[in-house]
Amino acid sequence: MIQISKPKERLRFSTGISTAVSDWDVKNRKSKSASINKKIRDIEAKIEDFDNECQLMGKEIDLGELADIFRLKTNTPTKKKLFIDYIQQYYDANLQTKAHNTIKKYKTLINFISLNYPDLTLNDINSTFANNLKNLCLGNNEADNTLNKRFQLIKVVMNWCEDMNFIKDVNLKHFTHPQTPKIQAIFLKPKEIELIAKYDLTKKPNFDSIRDLFVIACHTGIDWVDLKQITDTKNFKETSKGNKYFVIKRIKTEGKEIISYPPCNDIVLDILNKRNWKFDFISYDKSLQHLKNVCKAIGFEDKITLVSKSGNKKISTTKEKHEFIAWKTARRSFISNSLSAGIQLEMVMSAVGHAKPSTTLIYQHLTAGDMVDAFFG
Repeated sequence: MIQISKPKERLRFSTGISTAVSDWDVKNRKSKSASINKKIRDIEAKIEDFDNECQLMGKEIDLGELADIFRLKTNTPTKKKLFIDYIQQYYDANLQTKAHNTIKKYKTLINFISLNYPDLTLNDINSTFANNLKNLCLGNNEADNTLNKRFQLIKVVMNWCEDMNFIKDVNLKHFTHPQTPKIQAIFLKPKEIELIAKYDLTKKPNFDSIRDLFVIACHTGIDWVDLKQITDTKNFKETSKGNKYFVIKRIKTEGKEIISYPPCNDIVLDILNKRNWKFDFISYDKSLQHLKNVCKAIGFEDKITLVSKSGNKKISTTKEKHEFIAWKTARRSFISNSLSAGIQLEMVMSAVGHAKPSTTLIYQHLTAGDMVDAFFG
């Protein structure tokens, strides 16, 4: 006989297991028979599964439903367990402890899974699913980094489910995808940025919006993820001398609150006024493709070779210049051009929101010739 109690409610049911008193270990509350102990563990596991299901659904345990399970009226849970439910439970459990921009990624994952894999369960998270997800993302021309981020979020949730005993023996070795070499050494000089800014894109409004955002980023050093903040006039300030600037709360600084103070010159201000401080923001991947198409149309088609490192190996990559241009190119261009113009490192750090000089210098890309030319104005 097993008894389960709640305040003002109690459930008793027979296990259907019989054993001699002499075979029962009273101190350890188990039988001396391994087969009987296994049956008892199965019953306890079923009760625990029901408890977990109720927690997942955010409802109190109904002893009547539990009784029906053991009376064989139903062997199915009240709701099919879906992977998105577990992501939501993980989100709720960590909402108060993790950084806002970290935890909100799981809401995005819920939307993605709901759209593409609405019936996915914990037991479906296997090598077949990993390959299917990989093919889906690559078929949509999503960046390798986007796919790896999805893999990482899924692995975090699955490992948490294992810690919570929702699932056992999690194997996620297939949830990896090789990164393409990160080559971000390219930067644009002021004349190239001016060429982009003046190129006529009135017949392609989507490209025109992305081009304007890129030019703003080149003149301010603002990251793609922070660009939306420029549309809020509350972030727009003016010094006592009449110089304009933005106050940007950096998004990609989890656990820290770093404020950057990028300048707003006349070029940036003219673009903002032209658009009434409104932009059509699209996904990073789509915006990046638009940006490359703009640069290709302008004529950035000279072939250049850049070298990256992978361990002790040097990897040379040759492409047309527009293929190397990304949103980080704007940030790198701002830093490199500012330092080349003689702006002090500390001031550039403040503009882009870096806590350490070494971080800012990573983005610097000045050749020996550039530095020598700086001495001559």
